[in-house]
Amino acid sequence: MENWKIKLGSFAAALFLFWYVQYSRNITRELNIRVNVPEIPKEYVFSSRVPSFVTVRFRGMYDIMDFNVSDFRINLVNTNIQLGENVFEPKLVPDLPDEIQADFQDEEVVIKLDRELNRRVIVEPDYNYISDKKYRIGYRKVTPSTLMIKGPYEIVSEIVKIPTKPVVLEGDGKLLFGKSKLKELPEFVKLDEDFKNDVEVSIQFLEKDNMDSQELQIDNIPIRCLNDIPGLVMKPYGSETVSVRVLSRNQVVGAGDLRVGVYCPVFYDSVAKEIKPSYIIDDIYVIAEGKHSPFDILEVVPEKVNLQFEISRKAVPGAIQKGFKEHVIP
Repeated sequence: MENWKIKLGSFAAALFLFWYVQYSRNITRELNIRVNVPEIPKEYVFSSRVPSFVTVRFRGMYDIMDFNVSDFRINLVNTNIQLGENVFEPKLVPDLPDEIQADFQDEEVVIKLDRELNRRVIVEPDYNYISDKKYRIGYRKVTPSTLMIKGPYEIVSEIVKIPTKPVVLEGDGKLLFGKSKLKELPEFVKLDEDFKNDVEVSIQFLEKDNMDSQELQIDNIPIRCLNDIPGLVMKPYGSETVSVRVLSRNQVVGAGDLRVGVYCPVFYDSVAKEIKPSYIIDDIYVIAEGKHSPFDILEVVPEKVNLQFEISRKAVPGAIQKGFKEHVIP
């Protein structure tokens, strides 16, 4: 009986020693593994970030755990991708040998997808110039005055203006020029491929309390949208007309010789059945130019207007739908 107990104790001690040796040779490595950006349907775009890395804890025997982190990647798997939030399962590739186990710090990765919207918005120049006592700021011209951007519908549908970086103005006392770039676009939004990130600004300066004999002022010109927005009606807040001062060079110039208005950065969302954006858009610069022959535009008063839009009672549903489609990439 005593021998049996001794043998059992020796076996238990040997088993414990074996387990201890094996366990003591196991190690854990915590590594950040790079994530492959998942493929999504062409009609969708990302509207939340795809993580660059996922943290993985590897466990295994010491002698087989000396591998390079760059040997592995994380694929994000989802067999039912749809609009909105999507849950992806991280999968390590290539597969690990049976002797190594791996646990993900995040067992699910949530990524938000949206429709893509391609939309024209206003360029808002950022300049700061203090004129001397003799001059005051007159008409300013921005080229291009609008740009096409694209990105997630939820973000792009609410954008009306893209500011520039500060413009450095140079030139003589009456006309200054400057060039600049756009400020960084909102996350997930980018400039359409057909447009360059270059903006030119010219600002006309006028002598205070002095009007040249070749200058002419045309009053009571109605404000209108220079772009076609089917099914929508503009509602000015404040002045509904502007006055335009031009250098006529002894020409007869009337309101019919000028193209005056604003770019109206709105559209009708046929899915939500509402105007986007629906809020009052403040401080939209008025654009003026000669229709048939160029005129020097010296001043527009007021130079900015505040606008909101509503659905026209005469709007034809098909026309509204067509107007919406012109803003959205199919």
